[in-house]
Amino acid sequence: MVKWRRLGGLIPSENPTPLPKSRESWTEPEHDKFLEALQLFDRDWKKIEAFIGSKNVIQRRSHAQKYFIKAQKSGTDEHLPPPRPKRKAAHPYRQKASKNG
Repeated sequence: MVKWRRLGGLIPSENPTPLPKSRESWTEPEHDKFLEALQLFDRDWKKIEAFIGSKNVIQRRSHAQKYFIKAQKSGTDEHLPPPRPKRKAAHPYRQKASKNG
């Protein structure tokens, strides 16, 4: 199936993104596997992906975000892996050259 993108006219997309599937709830066993994977692998998403196996990357990411927000709001002592450290900018804000002279 060719996905079309509108850019002044209709042209086929060179890099089509998959169309989203209909909403699919996480079953209790899938959620239990997700929690077990978090315990085992923290935020190593590639290992979590292999461990769960039944959901795509977007579904896992969305489930994790919702789970983390819910766990933080409830204030429970559930295991939450530490957030990924922020990367420093390769080129921090540059100073403007002074106009002396």
